[in-house]
Amino acid sequence: MIAQENFSRSCHRWIVFGSSYISTLLVLGLLFGFPRLFSILLEVYRESRASTGAVHSIMIGVFYCTGIINGPVTAKIGLHKAGFLGGALAGLGWTISFFSTSILYLDFSIGVFTGLGLSFVYISSVSVVNHHFQKKSGLVVLSILSTSNGIGALIYPYIFTYCVDQFGIRGTFLLIGGVLLNSVPMSFLWQIPKNREKQESSSYDLGKTDVRKRTLVTSAAFTVLSMVDGFVTYMTLCSLIGLMVGATVASVSVVTLRIVGSENLTSGIGIQLTLSGVGLFLTGPVNGFIKDTTGSYRFAIWSSVGSLAASTLLFLFALVWKRRLGHEKKKDGKYKTENTDAETLEFIQQS
Repeated sequence: MIAQENFSRSCHRWIVFGSSYISTLLVLGLLFGFPRLFSILLEVYRESRASTGAVHSIMIGVFYCTGIINGPVTAKIGLHKAGFLGGALAGLGWTISFFSTSILYLDFSIGVFTGLGLSFVYISSVSVVNHHFQKKSGLVVLSILSTSNGIGALIYPYIFTYCVDQFGIRGTFLLIGGVLLNSVPMSFLWQIPKNREKQESSSYDLGKTDVRKRTLVTSAAFTVLSMVDGFVTYMTLCSLIGLMVGATVASVSVVTLRIVGSENLTSGIGIQLTLSGVGLFLTGPVNGFIKDTTGSYRFAIWSSVGSLAASTLLFLFALVWKRRLGHEKKKDGKYKTENTDAETLEFIQQS
């Protein structure tokens, strides 16, 4: 009887993981695959690159920046309710885009509604996996879950191309809205199991993640990318950049879990999304403005190099500061030990 119950519980948690994986694939794949529609939106609505790029930037910005609010709200109302709400908002945003007449309309329907809904779905789907898988298995499963980013980003451009060719841009809005609504029934599985073990937060060595090295490699690849020509060279450098960025993205959920612990993961992911979204919110309009002003993306790439260089310096500063604190603690401990030994010796002599 106990073995059957354990088997049933094990099957259930892998079903939950499958639903969570599909949901994050739909969410993050849409975020990273949406640029495929940029040229199509330019042709259909005939507005500037800056205003057209704002649709994607607003969606990403809302997705990330509302995390600091959506995280505590998700923890308050429950994962399945938050997932249901998010799936409904995301699907509704793309569905009502069928009636759009301008980019400003899409800023609200796709940018605001969809971005807000996707944030709820992502936070809920990642959190529920953590509740069903604890300790080392939880870290491994979260790492596997992060692969949905790349798979979704690879699939969505082909889906967009096929849908636009077959049904036009308005038909694509309806179809993608229906795809996103699949997150609604999946959210019914996202119940927190009872009597689960608590996973406490633990100290995490930032140096072990090699984030600084990946940031330096990415910065160097961007610098070279702005100076060379040729399809093969571009593809090679973009693959290198994607490899470094992908390795960093894969470690985000795991690092967040190790820092805040499983009990606070929902709010921790929300805060992490908000911090990431501040820069992403400005990327599209700024790069579009640079392209419209200069007529080249070269300066936009250089601005990315500057941002990566600044982040590398922050990582180095954090490393130096941490080593300094560790050295001071070690020095204080040694001083206390010597002081204690001296007091002990004095006490023995007096006795």
